[in-house]
Parts: sequence; C-alpha cells; structure tokens
Amino acid sequence: MAIKSNKKPLLDEPAANEDTDFSAELIKQINKEAGNKIAFNLGTDEAPTTVKRWISTGSKQLDYIISNRRNGGVAEGRIVEIQGPPSSGKSHIAYEIAKSTQRMNGIVVYIDTENATSVENLEGLGIDIRKRFVFIQETCIEDIFKVIESTIEKARNLKADVPVTVIWDSVAASAPKAEIEGDYDQNTIGLAARVLSKGFRKVTDVIGDKNVCLVLLNQQRTKIGCVSPETMISYRPVGTNQERVGTMRSFFKETGIYFNSMIIGNPVDISGWEVKTLIADHNNFSEVVWKPVLRVVRKPSAPRINITTASGFSLDCSPDHKVFVRSVNFPCPSEWYAEAKDIYKTVKNYPLQIKTIGGWEPFQIKSSLEDIENADIEVEGEHSYLSNGILSHNTMYGDPTTTPGGMAIPYHASTRIKLTGGQQIKQSINGKEAVIGINVTCKTIKNKVARPWREVSFEIHFGKGVREDENVFDELREYCEKCKDPVIFEGKKIKLEGTSQWKYFQVNDVKTGEIIVDEKFYKSEFGSRILNNPEYADYVTALMDATFIMKNGDDNHKTVASIDLGSATEVEAAKVEKLGRAGKNLLAD
Repeated sequence: MAIKSNKKPLLDEPAANEDTDFSAELIKQINKEAGNKIAFNLGTDEAPTTVKRWISTGSKQLDYIISNRRNGGVAEGRIVEIQGPPSSGKSHIAYEIAKSTQRMNGIVVYIDTENATSVENLEGLGIDIRKRFVFIQETCIEDIFKVIESTIEKARNLKADVPVTVIWDSVAASAPKAEIEGDYDQNTIGLAARVLSKGFRKVTDVIGDKNVCLVLLNQQRTKIGCVSPETMISYRPVGTNQERVGTMRSFFKETGIYFNSMIIGNPVDISGWEVKTLIADHNNFSEVVWKPVLRVVRKPSAPRINITTASGFSLDCSPDHKVFVRSVNFPCPSEWYAEAKDIYKTVKNYPLQIKTIGGWEPFQIKSSLEDIENADIEVEGEHSYLSNGILSHNTMYGDPTTTPGGMAIPYHASTRIKLTGGQQIKQSINGKEAVIGINVTCKTIKNKVARPWREVSFEIHFGKGVREDENVFDELREYCEKCKDPVIFEGKKIKLEGTSQWKYFQVNDVKTGEIIVDEKFYKSEFGSRILNNPEYADYVTALMDATFIMKNGDDNHKTVASIDLGSATEVEAAKVEKLGRAGKNLLAD
C-alpha cells in the first residue's frame, strides 16, 4: 500500500534566504583575523592585482597586444619575459622599456650578466645614464635575487609614486653560485632551474606588492633531446612484414639520406617507412605497434648520458631526451615521459623503473662530459619508438626551441614575449650595402593581462630603435578591408586603403557625406604624413583602437592560429597529470 506524504516536492520549496549575501561579513572577519586587508570584494574594492600603470615597449602594436588597451605596454607589478634567439632584438626592446620608464620619471635598474652593455648604445637610443638609471654587473643567480629584492625595497622607500623597472639581461648568462665556485668538470644539471624556482617564489610577491616591473631577457636554445645515430631501431617499409633491425644511421641511409651530409637542425620529410614502438599506456604494457615515420633530423652534438637497464639494454642520449619511466614507490598508473637530465637528478632519491620491450626494468644512469652526435625521427600518433629496446619519445614533435632555466620563468611570468625573425635590413651607404637593422616578429605566448597568442611585426634600426610605420599601415589597411563594420569616430567614418603604389586616408561625415580628410600618399610617407601628424591623431587613434583592441566575441582580429607548443610545456604537463600525480610531483622543481 502506497504511503502518501504531506511533504511538498523540493522544487516547490522556496530557497531559504536566497537573497542573503554572507560575503561582506566573511571578508570582514578574514581581514580582522589576518590583521590587514587580504580579502576583497572585487565589485567594490580595487583588486590588488589591478594594473595601475603600463610602460611602453617602444612599439605601439606590441603595447596594444600585450595590454589590449590604448597607451598600454608591459604591466607594473608583473614579471615579463622577452625571449628569442641571438640578435633578435631582445636588448633593444629592453632599452625601449627603460626609456619609457624614464619618460614617466621612473627609475631603471639594469642588471647586466653578459658583460656586453654599450654606454654609447644606451645614450644613442635616448636613455639618460646619469639620472634615474642604475647599472649593476652581477653573474650569480642567488646574488641577483638579493639585489632585486633589496633594490625594490630601497627604491620604494625613496619615492613610492614613480615607476620602477628592473631589467635582467640575461637569465641564460647567469649561473648558480655552486657552478661558479665549482670545478669545470662538476656536474650541475638542473641546478640553475632549482635556484631560479626558489628565487622567483621569494620575489614574486614583493614585485606585485611594490608595483615593480621585472623584465627578464632570455635566450632560446634548440631542444637537443635525441639519441646517438648508432642507436638500434626496428624499421620496415609500410605495409610489409620485412622487419629490419639496424642503427639510426643505417635507417637514414636506406631511406636515401646520408647522416654526415645532413644540415644540422634541418628536418627532412620521408614517407613509406615505419618503426616499431609500444603503446605508452598502463593498460597495454607490452602492446607492440608500428607507426609511420614523418621526418628525420640531425641535431647538434650534446653531452652524453647513458642509461643501462638490468637486462642489458643500453642507450646513449642527450640530457633532454625523453624515456618512459615510473616510480617504484607508486603503483600504476604513475608513469610519465621524463627527460634524461631530470631522471639523473631525481633517481638517487626516488627509485624508478624504465619501460623496455621486455617490460618494466630497474636501470642505472650516468652522465659524461663527452659529447655525442645526435639524431631523431618524428613518429606519427604515439610520437615514440623503441631505441635499443627502450621506449623513447621523439622530441621533434612540437616547437624545437625552448629556454634555459626550467619551468620557473614560464610559471611566474605574467607575460612571455617570443621574438623571431632577425632578417637583416640593408641599405646602400656611400655606394656600399650596409646592414642598418633587422625585421622582428613578436608573439605573446603567455599573457595574463590580456589575450595571449597574438603577434605583430616591426623593424629595429640599430642606434635608432623601433621603426614600425609601414607595419602599422599594413595592419590598419588589412583591418579596414576585412572588418564588417566601418570605423566610426564622433560621427565620422575613417578608412585607410590602397594596394597599388598610391595609398589613401579618408575621413567622411556619416550624416552629410562631407569629405573631411582625403590624403593621397606613398607607403613610405605614412608615418610623417598620417601616423605622427597631430592633425589626424584622434582619427588614427580610433583606427588603431578598432584594429588592435579585442572584445569578447570579436573575430575581426588576427591571432596566432597554430599554437607552436613553444609554450607547449603545458601539453607535457597535461600528459604528466594524466599519467599520475606521482610523476608530476617527482619532476617538479
């Protein structure tokens, strides 16, 4: 017999005190207990992370894509990394930031670890080296962090209302104290990354609290993570059972490529071949699969690391080469791909096993100052292959460039700017061709103050700084051609066009159709006649705002469509998370 209930359905019950907001009382109690204001209502209070000032990079385009606002730039109270290959314009952009800081009556602290700063170059670019400029020469990472911390405190105590910019040029040229004081043959793999990680944990809060901008210059390097050309692999023509076992060198030769004649770092596409690998999954411990080879490459020589398993599998590889390991102390699925240098660093404290064709095996790992030649193959799908019986990850997958210093800078930096290009700009001077500058492309590979993955291009002229008039013209014209709606400013329609020799800048009254501005010019005249003309400043600014400022749902702007995995350490981090938190914690600095 069914029992009837007098209780009304839950959906009919009114929510008790649904309009009551306890957050104000909670904020009050938290702040009272802490003794200072640490809890905020972001609707009424100014957030402690709100950027109060922006410092120009010298490029209007770059200022826009970093801050997504007019008169933007790099943010106070944040860490900014500018990375790129040698001679790509990193120092020039740092000088422009220093000059902008001084224009705002701010103080610049320049830490030189490369012993390469030119006084003439600084003065030539408009930096006042006599006032509001402090030059510090230091090479030890630990001492640099002490200088940064004390400088921030002293600068703010002297005058708290002006910008303070600290520039570290460069992180890659800085060394930990143990490396400086140790012998040349002392192994310090991973030491700089650990020191940087500790240092940034200490100074990040100080930088934010004191509203200081810390600019880090960092060098790019190529990921060497490869194996010796004498490494044994199993390969065969696609669609056959003709398995062959030979060295990486012999595989190259059989595909028509001779290792010694290959250009270092230049991948070569191949087809019609596949290699033997294992599925890197704890549910399929020894499932053998064949995967197509997409490309082969010869890489620069690197220090030798040797991995030898209990059953006799032996692999010579570079410090960045990745193999599949697991922790003995944690059962499956705590497995992950780890770089040889990280294994070397942690295996003494954390027992590990390595994945081979025969299963999981204990192993020994040794490091040597001796260099080895390096080769690699890119494999489809699993992105791994069996090398001398050991499961290896091909490191051609993704962006082949990285920066020294481990994960500390990618984690702590609010904005990371990646420079590429460096193509020379030549001009005839006195009848001789001379290099007067370089072309640079800047990409925001990480940005916590605006949208990331945007890029712009401009020129850097030696001794003069950023020159971007023609680049700005190209961006504005492209926007005017592709945007769905015209740019309107105070009832006036603004348009920039011209794909032939002549270019046109027009401003029309929307209601009457009256032509207010009608300028015809060459592209080389855009800067002097339009961009920097005070008479047209409001119109040009409105056009630049429309071109570069992105709003939610806005699809009229260029973004980087293909993430190049240069910041793709997040991809590897996701793999580690998937394969087990034990692996993530083990490799964390």
